[in-house]
Amino acid sequence: MSRPILNPAALGALTIGEDERRAVLDVLSRRELFRHFEGASECDALERELGTLMDAKALVLGSGTSALRAALVALGVARGDVVLVSAWTFVASASAVISLGACPRPVDSGPDLGVDVNDYQRKSYGAAAAVLTYLPGHASNIHLLPPVVPVIEDACQALGVGAGSRMAGACAHIGVTSFQQGKQLSAGEGGALFARELAHVEAARRFSDHGAVRDGTPDWEDPRADVGENLRMTELQAALLRPQLRRLPGMLAAQRNLRDALREILRRRGLPILDSRRPDEDAGSHLLILADSAEQARRWSLAARESGVLLRQVWPTCWMDLGSLRRRGLQTDADDCPRARDWAPRTLALPVPPLTGEAAVALLEAVEESAPWA
Repeated sequence: MSRPILNPAALGALTIGEDERRAVLDVLSRRELFRHFEGASECDALERELGTLMDAKALVLGSGTSALRAALVALGVARGDVVLVSAWTFVASASAVISLGACPRPVDSGPDLGVDVNDYQRKSYGAAAAVLTYLPGHASNIHLLPPVVPVIEDACQALGVGAGSRMAGACAHIGVTSFQQGKQLSAGEGGALFARELAHVEAARRFSDHGAVRDGTPDWEDPRADVGENLRMTELQAALLRPQLRRLPGMLAAQRNLRDALREILRRRGLPILDSRRPDEDAGSHLLILADSAEQARRWSLAARESGVLLRQVWPTCWMDLGSLRRRGLQTDADDCPRARDWAPRTLALPVPPLTGEAAVALLEAVEESAPWA
């Protein structure tokens, strides 16, 4: 029988406790679950706090995918436009583009878990924007890319990652992150958008609020109003997130310490670790291991689970090879994005939650005893 999982695929959710319970009960006692109600707003407060953390203007939304869609709209992406999208990413990075009638164009991965600069420059001709993704918890070279198109940083799994003098999600024109169950901060669902320019945040805010210009009550007669959607965050989600945000520095420190110890064990055992260009800037939330084949990756994953260690594929199929997207006519050359297509099916992620004390020791001992996984 398999042991209980010692490193569940949850980060902020593992820290939820009394502070979150009080925050949620306070919202319930006020009976104000909608952010545009009378009185103080948890969503407004969370936006201020996230803006301070990221040194940018912030907008909270219902999901990371909502943030991607709003970001694309804020940059003026429209039907028929071409948008560069990291080939190795979660499907939402591409489907958000398709949902607006635009066409995603895949960009290959670089050797250090970033973006292949040559492929990016070669494919930028005629593109309206780019959606470039950080591998879970890992630093990238997105902030170093030449300014050929407006960039959206998909930092949905990279909150807390460093990017030079700034943070992932706050380097390009717009950045987005997610607060889904397995993310650095978790409300089950939720997302946020970051931008330096107020105009981008306001355009995204209007789109996410049915296109309205809002000063208390929504106004669709204002010349700035447009057609939009309902992508808003609730007060309950914001209340869950604010205490976690205050604990973020401690969570990152615990993850990085545990990640470093796990990496040393795996290196001693000869497992091939995939490192970012700057491991010191990683959030420490995941270790990536490159198996020899997809079959070996599957065997390692099953064997690790027997020892209580979660080892799972990141995104095993590049989005342009998914049946649901190919049936829409999104065809690419078989030899396009070779590194992404090679690494995707054989890369495993070992989640590194913010564990300390006995829980951290138990995970280290399980990995020490069981790796390399037969």
